[in-house]
Amino acid sequence: MRCGPALLPDTRRRSSDGAGPDESRGERERCHAARGTLDIECRILPEPIERPGRPPLNILLEVRDTGVGMDEAVKARMFEPFFTSKEKGKGTGLGLSTVYGVVAQAGGEIEVDSAPGQGSQFRIYFPLAVAEAEETPPPVSAAPGGLETILLVEDEAGVRALAETILKKARL
Repeated sequence: MRCGPALLPDTRRRSSDGAGPDESRGERERCHAARGTLDIECRILPEPIERPGRPPLNILLEVRDTGVGMDEAVKARMFEPFFTSKEKGKGTGLGLSTVYGVVAQAGGEIEVDSAPGQGSQFRIYFPLAVAEAEETPPPVSAAPGGLETILLVEDEAGVRALAETILKKARL
């Protein structure tokens, strides 16, 4: 799976408000809180999910809770930036929109099941990362010396003198 080093822990935190698995070998964690139970599981799928024209999905990060759940109106807007179902001052509405952005950037997909009073289940799928060949930048060559003329225009004498010195040292 490919994403910036800080993105996956942030995605896990924002989608679960708890700790997550430390490996993708089928690790599970369970967290109990006053509002319910949170289960997190991460595993490599035995059979990848093929997608036409896109890399297959091989990794599943599943987050389940026994919280209050979401009705259809909330589910329809849950990934919108600044949308929140929490009371004023209790949320920014950036959590699930951030998760969506991170997952999309990594080439993944999200499935959600939720109902009021039934909790929520997020299935977050990712493709395996393919190592990319390192590109070596072309060698930097010295600037060609020629018959060019540089017109240096600067109102302030000190800045003009500094620019002139730099250009002379570079033989331009």
